[in-house]
Amino acid sequence: MELAADATLRAMALRRALTGGSTGPILADLRTKVRLRRAGSLIVIAIDASDSMNVQRRMAVAKGAVMALLVTAQVTGDRVALVSFEGEDAEIVLQPTASMARARARLQRLPTGGATPLAAGLAHALTVVRSERRRDPLVRPRIVLSSDGEANVPRSPGANVQEELDALADEIRNEGIDSVVLDSNPRFASSAALRRLAGRLGASYHAIHELDVQGLTTLITDWKQVDR
Repeated sequence: MELAADATLRAMALRRALTGGSTGPILADLRTKVRLRRAGSLIVIAIDASDSMNVQRRMAVAKGAVMALLVTAQVTGDRVALVSFEGEDAEIVLQPTASMARARARLQRLPTGGATPLAAGLAHALTVVRSERRRDPLVRPRIVLSSDGEANVPRSPGANVQEELDALADEIRNEGIDSVVLDSNPRFASSAALRRLAGRLGASYHAIHELDVQGLTTLITDWKQVDR
């Protein structure tokens, strides 16, 4: 309040010197300090842990990429959540945290196997974002999906996998959630399904094999600069 009072006194003195007017305060003299809280950033990483990810070192490549993202998130002060999907469903294996040590530990212990419930992975990532937005409406979320794109398990028995993915992508995009799709397939074998999903999400699409550490780092740093 001392700074606000000083500003008011200066305004009164300046008016008196220029106009010879009243020495008392007027409405325009009133000042108050407004504290602006910087919005926090949340990165929700949804990683495919299905059996197909064990082919041609896809999982090792994907984990390496996510590890690079975690290092960058630590430097930029972001919070991170991890969602794993494999078998018949997905799981939030790490709630939003600023502890990159915990995130790395969970990532390293991530098991693989089973089918690819990609829609469930996106749905769980969306659940994390919605929960954080209820807690902090100013949070700036980003979903990073890492997969080989071989979605083959619907969320609801008998449902069409592609229709579920389209509906989820529309929800994520309509809620203004930024997203990135990382294709873990080997070189020259990119997934048309993931490219299509990225388009539906309004997401940037990247083949992991074409990204070096600097490229992965840029995925976060450029996003943060643009969003300021």
